[in-house]
Amino acid sequence: MLRKPYLATVTHSNYSSIRTYNETGFTDYRHLQREYAEAYRTASKEAGRIMTENLQDQTARTGLSLAGWRLRKDDSAAQAVEWWNWDWESAQTPDTSSLVFGLAAENITFQQFGARNELVIDPRGYSAIVNGEAATFLYSEDGDPRMDPRVRLQTQVTDIEYSDKGVTIRNSDGSCVEAAYAICTFSLGVLQNDAVRFRPALPGWKQTAIHKYTMGTYTKIFMQFEEMFWPDDTQFFLYASPTTRGYFPVFQSLSMEGFLPGSNILFVTVVDSEAYRVERQSDAETEAEILDVLRQMFPDKHVPEPKAFFYPRWSEEPWAYGSYSNWPVGTTLEIHQNLRANVQRLWFAGEATSSAYFGFAHGAWQSGESTASGSVKPQNVWSLFQEHLISQWIECNDVVKAQVDRKTLQRFFEIAKKEKPRGTLPFEILLKGSPKLRAMLAILRDQVLIHGEKAIIWTILHQLAALNHDLLKPMVLAARSTNLTADGNTADDTEAEVIQQAAEDCL
Repeated sequence: MLRKPYLATVTHSNYSSIRTYNETGFTDYRHLQREYAEAYRTASKEAGRIMTENLQDQTARTGLSLAGWRLRKDDSAAQAVEWWNWDWESAQTPDTSSLVFGLAAENITFQQFGARNELVIDPRGYSAIVNGEAATFLYSEDGDPRMDPRVRLQTQVTDIEYSDKGVTIRNSDGSCVEAAYAICTFSLGVLQNDAVRFRPALPGWKQTAIHKYTMGTYTKIFMQFEEMFWPDDTQFFLYASPTTRGYFPVFQSLSMEGFLPGSNILFVTVVDSEAYRVERQSDAETEAEILDVLRQMFPDKHVPEPKAFFYPRWSEEPWAYGSYSNWPVGTTLEIHQNLRANVQRLWFAGEATSSAYFGFAHGAWQSGESTASGSVKPQNVWSLFQEHLISQWIECNDVVKAQVDRKTLQRFFEIAKKEKPRGTLPFEILLKGSPKLRAMLAILRDQVLIHGEKAIIWTILHQLAALNHDLLKPMVLAARSTNLTADGNTADDTEAEVIQQAAEDCL
């Protein structure tokens, strides 16, 4: 859904291409996969019944046990198989996960978008998707959406002040932005770790919802060797530790056709408590533990030290504090609504706020789009346009504030309300017939500059484009076509008339 418009290169993850191991080497326990799959299907049906009949939720462990998957603590092979099927997806165990919502989220995604898992191998990285989406509403002269002056890279938000009149955002570098509305997309981990101060403190019902959910950690550890020592015809290698569940359980080869052939790259994934553990120890300690496991799995092979070794530490990143959320047992849809709900003019989005797709990237995308369109209704565009000019794009910096004549802004809207030609969209392209408004616009352009060279009206046009409403698109395109920039250049009158007519035809 997200990758196709941006042609991100992916390769199918073939979960049938698997070999199983324990501390003695290769040991075939794939039959346990079939046993688990049968129990999972039964548990899924029961989860559906519980949801539709509004019965009490239960842990995934309970649901799987009642479906016939009776896991013993001393069965390391079954522990590994369950990890492969559950922990690897949710980043937490069946003991702490909701049966109903855990199965619902997975089933909705894979039934709606297809059963295949794809691994992004695009040399541009996953950022190809992020930059592609950003380019639909961020603009710069060189085509790089990151250079849009509205984007604040390397900026840490420290405080958010909110009320029924607006939102003020303060950053660690001393900068500050005032907004009519704000959408908070901090991860659940950031919210749970009080990494940002909210003023006033978020209400009790909101804090309860935030702390009812759990944040999982999903850590991939990459190794590159001088040569392959693992089978070159297999994608996945499942290891059953004799003592510890989830101890470096799944290795995946990237040195295969369709991935990065000849790269000699192998990576292993750990989640939950094991992810927390390895993220708090040194690379050298983690590398030694992994090599010990690999030498157990391939006792007849020479397993050298890798020439390159890397893994992220998601649980320690102050802008993440984990990888993605999980739905714990006993947490209701009503509580989730509180997690999503706005607090006055502060709105919330992100994967954790998606009841259908929590834990997935498309859940983050969908919730962001839904929240943005829900918080900004088409009928409120006119009032938002006014609030954006007066509040959102006026920096908190006193020097910039001193340059702003609010009476001029208010006068602009008084005239615009009386003289706007049609509709509710006060774009410059539709105001060309009003000498008064053109004069007011010139005054505004001279008085208010944002980010040094960008005129405030140009910034507002871009912001309105981000609202992504069908009526706004042709207006923004028309305004961009007139080259309305900080220096005030516009197209000639003939071209402007053509653009205006085209814009009106779209209304």
